[in-house]
Amino acid sequence: MDFILFLIGAALTIIPMWRLMEKAGYNPLWSLACVTGIGLVILLWLVAMRLAPKPGGGF
Repeated sequence: MDFILFLIGAALTIIPMWRLMEKAGYNPLWSLACVTGIGLVILLWLVAMRLAPKPGGGF
């Protein structure tokens, strides 16, 4: 039962991160790192830095 809950939780984090990684220009396979907690934090940081507006305006 625990394994099924793990798979559901993993799918709920990997699928949205897959789409974010594509939009940010990274290889979507990096979203598999979301299975670990530190991987999720690092990937969210990378995507935030990539999609953040640059100083002086524009993207």
